[in-house]
Amino acid sequence: LESKMATLTTLTALLYCLVSFSIAIQQGVQSDEYDVVVYGATSGGIMAAVAASKLGSKVALLDPGHRIGGMTTGGLGKTDVGNPQVIGGMALQFYKMNGAHYNKSVEYDVEASVALALFEKIIKGTTVTLVQNALVASVQKSGPRLTSLTTVDGRTFLGKTFVDASYEGDLMARSGVSYTYGRESSSQYNESLNGYRDSNEGHEFGVAVNPFAADNKTLLPMVVAPTPNMTVGMADKKVQSYNFRVCVTTNKDNQVPFPKPANYDPAYWELARRYFTIPEIASKANAPCGNVAGYCGGSIPNNKQDLNNGGPISTDFVGGAHNYPDANYSEREQIFQAHKDYMQGFLWFMSNDEALSPALKAKFQSFGLCKDEFVDSDNWPTQMYVREARRMVGDKIFTQNTPSETRTWGNASIGCGSYNFDSHTAERLACASSLECNGVGPKASGAYAWNEGDVETGPGIYDIPIWVLFPKKEEAINLLVGASPSASHIGMSTLRMEPQFMIMGQSVGVISAIYAMNKSDSALIQDVDVDAVHSHLLQQGQLMGAACGIAPPAPPPPIETYMVNGAGPCSLYSNQWVHDLYRCPCLGMNGVNGNYTTDPSQQRDPGEPFLTKDGDPGAYQIYRIKGKWRIAKSSVAVYYEASGLNQMQPPTTGWVVANGTAPAPTLKRVAIVNSQ
Repeated sequence: LESKMATLTTLTALLYCLVSFSIAIQQGVQSDEYDVVVYGATSGGIMAAVAASKLGSKVALLDPGHRIGGMTTGGLGKTDVGNPQVIGGMALQFYKMNGAHYNKSVEYDVEASVALALFEKIIKGTTVTLVQNALVASVQKSGPRLTSLTTVDGRTFLGKTFVDASYEGDLMARSGVSYTYGRESSSQYNESLNGYRDSNEGHEFGVAVNPFAADNKTLLPMVVAPTPNMTVGMADKKVQSYNFRVCVTTNKDNQVPFPKPANYDPAYWELARRYFTIPEIASKANAPCGNVAGYCGGSIPNNKQDLNNGGPISTDFVGGAHNYPDANYSEREQIFQAHKDYMQGFLWFMSNDEALSPALKAKFQSFGLCKDEFVDSDNWPTQMYVREARRMVGDKIFTQNTPSETRTWGNASIGCGSYNFDSHTAERLACASSLECNGVGPKASGAYAWNEGDVETGPGIYDIPIWVLFPKKEEAINLLVGASPSASHIGMSTLRMEPQFMIMGQSVGVISAIYAMNKSDSALIQDVDVDAVHSHLLQQGQLMGAACGIAPPAPPPPIETYMVNGAGPCSLYSNQWVHDLYRCPCLGMNGVNGNYTTDPSQQRDPGEPFLTKDGDPGAYQIYRIKGKWRIAKSSVAVYYEASGLNQMQPPTTGWVVANGTAPAPTLKRVAIVNSQ
């Protein structure tokens, strides 16, 4: 009841604020027209707006809430940098500004209040119009062209170009653009890490913890039953866990005690109680960060820590966000509150539960909320860490394989990434036996809890291609999506870091400004001049390709060219090729000892291979030189062989026409054939 009353009170207050704000707005301007309308004042949204403004665009930056900066100002202080050599452009300028605050050349870790002040300073130095409390309600279109968006309080913003920089992809979804959420099957894009998992890289129990109540039938809170017939790699609509990145400190002069949630129920934490009272776990609880500590505290400036998930039961509200991506605003508010209740309950439990060891409680009691952060919201972040929600489905999809298949995209690159494929636990399962959970989990003869879904695997340094920003042409021709790009679940798990959102945001801003200069209403943003975009990004310090440390791609295998010109002897041909020494391989008539002849006994039968070679990967090109030689009616084809065949026999079974190129995967031998 208390939980319901708290939720009702929150929703009532929210409604009151919206109505009051709507009345105030109705007294002013109802609609404005802009070159670029950016929805979402996340770190990437700010970079998009500023980059477009620098190129002369009139820009509106719409913030759905009242605190700009997304997770960079929302508590994520221990920045997911990856390899810092890939961070350039406006993102690097921001981190240098942050460093200057501490008399350093660059500082990637941030205090939320400092980051907020820096973003506000950046925006004030431009002509960007910042509009806050602007939740999108609907989008107006003319065919595939977006013409305006309207907020829930009735304001309308007209634009030439629109950008969705929200973590949720709300503008994209309301624009009729294809999207998905959850996990694809591993077979859909040939991704070994996607779909339901049978092994985890971290955040596992490691020991058997019974997830059932005393009757051995009723599930404890915090666990769910395994989905029947679920097999490894299957798709589902589960999303990785969310949490709050709370600022904590051991500085008593800057502490606020962890609050006890009004709806706190000690019974809810029984699984955690069983886990943290196992002697071998309790003895390791003083570790600052790890698989058993219950938290991961990342040090940030001024004796503060960014409290993140660490271990099997921690700050991540496992399974609490599955409905968030497609939820309406009211439902999201309830999910937000549930996450807040969970994490505040976790901190209270770890600090006060009677069953826990004094050493473990003392560790958590040494912390408190940072008194000088989030001062207008009881020192608690107003931004929940939405690690992944909707993802656009464009004509091309950034997958697990994209970084390794094509590490650099030349002028079609918009920046670089390097962080892990990083996906947090999707669900916590109550396994009655190992048979119920595909044989994974601790080696136990009885029941146990198992966290499913964690992925932590590095892709190396890679280029981010421009096409991740583009919707399908038939769906939207003047929309770019920067924070919910065209990626699979695993592809998104490396793109979703704040530095990459800033990098993609800057690129989105440049593309938007270039597109807005176009006078044609039929122009497609997907056809933007990539060379012009590349040039502007270079001028703005963006790093791409070799500048990120990406080695240039290996040159393709050389194309082997054999010129058949009718004049040279057989010695002109490589001795790697097998041919009849008495009859040189020529186009048209076949010759003897390098000379042409019309003697039928010296001519090849139509379709008989006259040049074969053991296959090498690469391309094979055939040149025909016209002249006095009678080759006008000659037809030459390249064949490749997947199985053994006598090299001098006509191609029958086992030979396939390759249209000038021999596919490498099945290549065994190559034959050049004159079919006439």
